[in-house]
Amino acid sequence: MAYRRRQQRRRRNKSRVARGLIDRSNPLETMSEESVFARYRFRPETILFIVSLVAGQLRRETARSCPLPPLTQVLVSLRFLATGGFCSLIADTYRSISASSVYRSIRDFCGALVPLAQRYIKMPVDTDSCKSMFYKIAGKHLYFS
Repeated sequence: MAYRRRQQRRRRNKSRVARGLIDRSNPLETMSEESVFARYRFRPETILFIVSLVAGQLRRETARSCPLPPLTQVLVSLRFLATGGFCSLIADTYRSISASSVYRSIRDFCGALVPLAQRYIKMPVDTDSCKSMFYKIAGKHLYFS
């Protein structure tokens, strides 16, 4: 009986996947500017500016494990917003991040951007010129309420 249990433990231990250290290097350093823009819809300088704006809200103090750095959280969130994919799809592209971590990163990133919206997003005051501009582009009348 003990021999059988020992054999079962050995088989189970052989099938385990060893976890290693995860390299979360800066992808902005390894990718070209065109590929960064194609993936995230922002230039690397703009991404670093966004990181500097929201890094304080995204930094997590924990003694349990290695938290995602603010740069990675911003990149994951921008990738989600640029593609409109599911959290599991974004997690699959990064391989070292779970879908729940992707969700938390998106939630925290968007929550950090909301207070900054009025400073950086300007809506047009003159709606007539905006309507005519859209009409030139789309060829249809747009109605604003």
